[in-house]
Amino acid sequence: MDAPLVDAMSTRQRRKMRAIRTAFAVCILILPVELVIARLFGEPYPALFQPAFVGSPESDRYASVEVPHVSIRSGTLTQEIPYLDVIPESDQLGTSILRSMFGNPSRATNPETVDWLRAVLRERYPDFPEVQFVDIEWRLGRYAVVGGELESEETVREVTIDLRSP
Repeated sequence: MDAPLVDAMSTRQRRKMRAIRTAFAVCILILPVELVIARLFGEPYPALFQPAFVGSPESDRYASVEVPHVSIRSGTLTQEIPYLDVIPESDQLGTSILRSMFGNPSRATNPETVDWLRAVLRERYPDFPEVQFVDIEWRLGRYAVVGGELESEETVREVTIDLRSP
């Protein structure tokens, strides 16, 4: 009695394995067909290849990059400084730290942040008169992928931090 049960299970297992192998072979054969169709007639939807997003280098040969510009002011004096001078030293991406610290005006004007920034600027710019304001301007620059020339630039966000004592 046990023999027919064993044969039935092995037949079921063989069918299952055959179905899996057939499905795998069909998938492997469909991929080259999809590539040929995409080359001859354009991509069907949904496609294996995603379109280039508007503003991506693949679509218009330019790349858009948001670049921070930082300046310090005291009275009538203004000096542009590297944005890395207003963030803690870190091995992380500086623009992400800057955006996290100063991208939100409420966080940028937090008294603890202002005190820290005032102390850091005194240390890093001892010859500059007492810094009263820090201006952070994020500019969206459009650069040519080939050659790297700046085609255009526009301000997309600004934050001014008042460092004068409360």
